[in-house]
Amino acid sequence: MTVSEPEQNLELLRQRVLANLSNRTSSGLVKVRLNNLEMEQVQIYKMLENTIKFNEGKSCLVIGPRGSGKTTMVNNALLDLQERFPNMFYVIRISGFYQSDDKSAIKEIARQLDWHLLRHSGNWSVSFERFSANDTMNSVMSVLDGSQLMEGKDQNGDDDEMQMPIIFVIDELDKYTNDAKQTLLYNLFDVAQSSSNSHAVAVIGLTTVTGVREQLEKRVKSRFSQKVIQLTKPRQLAEFCDSVYCMISVDPDDFEPSMLELAQRYNSHMKTLLGGASELRKLVVRNFYTVKDLNILKSQLTPYIAKMDMTTFSAGPIPLVNTNNRSFQILASLSELELKLVICAGRQLLKNSMDQVNFNIAYEEFERISSSQTNTLNSQLQTMGRVKLDSAHHSRDLMLACWERLIYYGLLVEPIRQINGINSSFYTGGESNKMFHLDVTVEDVARLFRHTDWVTKWCRI
Repeated sequence: MTVSEPEQNLELLRQRVLANLSNRTSSGLVKVRLNNLEMEQVQIYKMLENTIKFNEGKSCLVIGPRGSGKTTMVNNALLDLQERFPNMFYVIRISGFYQSDDKSAIKEIARQLDWHLLRHSGNWSVSFERFSANDTMNSVMSVLDGSQLMEGKDQNGDDDEMQMPIIFVIDELDKYTNDAKQTLLYNLFDVAQSSSNSHAVAVIGLTTVTGVREQLEKRVKSRFSQKVIQLTKPRQLAEFCDSVYCMISVDPDDFEPSMLELAQRYNSHMKTLLGGASELRKLVVRNFYTVKDLNILKSQLTPYIAKMDMTTFSAGPIPLVNTNNRSFQILASLSELELKLVICAGRQLLKNSMDQVNFNIAYEEFERISSSQTNTLNSQLQTMGRVKLDSAHHSRDLMLACWERLIYYGLLVEPIRQINGINSSFYTGGESNKMFHLDVTVEDVARLFRHTDWVTKWCRI
């Protein structure tokens, strides 16, 4: 039995919506529509366009929380440039998640340069990657400094192909600030700043760390172009709904004329659902006021669209997924002493209006609360004519071990700072004095353990 034309159209519409929801935006293979980021994308496009057309080297930082569209925005700009300037520039991508240090990053840069070289010349005999990391660095830097991109090139060949602009996209750039000398960042920013008419380099760094510029060494900061693009998540519910609509709607121009009316009806129905008292609206509002994460919405809406009746655009209730914060899941698995340390650290942050805490401060609060509770209990026992109880004492070493486990679990996050130009991760002033950020609050603990009496008492300030 053959599928009728209307059914084919309905299925094509469904597949197009599912493609939007399941799109791997980090791949950079297809353009992804973004809401309210047109101006920022134009800035990226113009900067890279000047690099390609006028050999103007630039460096730029794109800062924003996860899920704000940093990588997708850069990928969209690169795809637009590829359409206008096909095969006229190279793109080198590295990530602090996968290439976590300078050595692995420079080897990845050399590997991608080798791939571009092979793709354009078919020459297997030339390679930028060397046995040692230092030799590889020298080999790559000789190219970035303006030397020929192809060694042993054809004498009658054209130099344009050999000296095409190179665009570096560095994801999780803050990971490379952990190196004391920050050699990789210095070399890339320096080459971008000193780009000549013969060879141009642009560097785009993506990071979630707002203060990443303060983590750069002085010499690295002096080579940086100081161009920063700051992205934020939607702050108003209406803006967040617009982002969701951009995610689940389709572009009628992408369809054949016979499907134009169907695509418009679908978009109109989705806009009505987002603006009215629908299950979709409730789901979006719940997400906005809790996690504010579009990726979670994608996971929830994918099965909803997959079983939707595309003739009436109805699909019943939307399945929920577990959106618990990872830190909440860790809290539920802590021992009693570890949980008490978390509460004490949070109490000290609130009482003293601090944003960081160390073990000594938390342990002092732990001893104070434990002693206070023991004294209260003994007063009650004395009134009743009972024997007093000795206070339960937990050694400092035991509590320090609990503190170290909290660090291992990720509930305590060490801030990255610089002391005399050296990253503080290399500075040791004693484990009990080292300052940390607490990833949860006392309110979070009280809400998660609201049915546990002792937790409620410890969280009460």
